[in-house]
Amino acid sequence: MKTIKLSILVIGLLITIGLNAQVTITDANTVKLGATLNVVGSSATGQYGQALGTSFGTPYDKGTLIEAGNNESGGLYMDGDKVVIWSPGDDNLVNFCDEDNMEGSGTDFHQAIIAYIDGEGYYFQVSDSTKKEQISTINSALSKMLKLRGVEYYHKRNNENASKDSEAKNKFANEKKSGFLAQEVETVVPEAVATNVAGIKFVNYQALIPFLVEAMKEQQGQIEQLHQENSAMRDDIEQIKQALKLSKIK
Repeated sequence: MKTIKLSILVIGLLITIGLNAQVTITDANTVKLGATLNVVGSSATGQYGQALGTSFGTPYDKGTLIEAGNNESGGLYMDGDKVVIWSPGDDNLVNFCDEDNMEGSGTDFHQAIIAYIDGEGYYFQVSDSTKKEQISTINSALSKMLKLRGVEYYHKRNNENASKDSEAKNKFANEKKSGFLAQEVETVVPEAVATNVAGIKFVNYQALIPFLVEAMKEQQGQIEQLHQENSAMRDDIEQIKQALKLSKIK
């Protein structure tokens, strides 16, 4: 099975880099393509794919490593514990593109970006007004936010796998978290909740921010109105005091 996997990987890479690349079999587990790329399929390490510019060292040498570039490189590393993505960050660390907007030769991928992570690790998603239609201001945001219930909780654990979990995963399970319950959010802001094919519900917390902004504006309007009413009442009381003083003098 491992021989078949290695063969498929080699064929795919051959197609990618062109049939004119120099192919060298350096040992029983390694095929070298050209001068810089090694393809590894090792039953000893379990590693499939290897790049020369980056190494994570022990114990992170048991996964799949794909790298492009030498002085400045970008790549992907995967193993049984984690996925690591890296890039120089000169034009964002990671760009997420919609393939439907990249059709045709010479397409500028920037036109297809729907989200990205910048060089400082901040996440941005497309929100350009030219990408939206049927725009309207959120109404009754305050009443909706008052219906939401913030909760504290612990994640449920699969006791059967608890002994196999890493120390970090066990620590995560034992830490108190805070947030919302998707079923409760769905009754108030259904557009912030999604349900997958298994029936598990997910909350888009970022979708709640516009409601919080409009709720705060509503509340601020109520506070200002109360302030005006209080000022008017103080003026009326002051006039009454003055009238009482005048009546006593007479």
